[in-house]
Amino acid sequence: QDEASYALLSDPKMEEWLDTAENDAKNLPDHDRVNLRLMRKEWQQTTALPEDLAKSYAQLSAKGRILHTLNYQSGDWSTMAQWYQYSFDIVREVGQVKAEVMGFDNPLDALIDQFSPGMSMAVIDEKFQILDKALQGLIPAVFDAQKSKPEPRPFAINFPRDQQVELMQKIVQAIGYDFDRGRMHVIDGHPSCGGTPDDIW
Repeated sequence: QDEASYALLSDPKMEEWLDTAENDAKNLPDHDRVNLRLMRKEWQQTTALPEDLAKSYAQLSAKGRILHTLNYQSGDWSTMAQWYQYSFDIVREVGQVKAEVMGFDNPLDALIDQFSPGMSMAVIDEKFQILDKALQGLIPAVFDAQKSKPEPRPFAINFPRDQQVELMQKIVQAIGYDFDRGRMHVIDGHPSCGGTPDDIW
């Protein structure tokens, strides 16, 4: 949540508008009622945070990317330890506040719900238990199979950047990525995805 969005959603008029719309919800089509419910949830999640905490939370991503880029260039990651600790502390506090205000069982569920509504640690634990059971037999079998294979050849050279770009373009085209609907950027940091399933960069 950026600072501009927080200022907009925390405006007292926003709650009044939501109340007015909900009072007339019976006259709305189904998809608008769903949108209205999601608007209310977004408003609750945003206004649950005090202004100072919301501001600190909003700045984490931008400041973190700047630090990541600088440290990537220098190769010295030691200065990131303090930033990581600060970031974790802020996110934990955000989770605690949202859990209390919105009625989640724990802070982690409150944070997960921001990205995967309806998901919870209970569901994740259940799925990982299934995965853990399957991997207990699979991993030893893979190690045994690898023993019969020759040692992998390590990369002894650095591949030119333009060749890496060409390779990645061929790979994403092979899996069906449509460059008429999106782009691929070459960046100094790390690749990132976001937006919707149809939006990758």
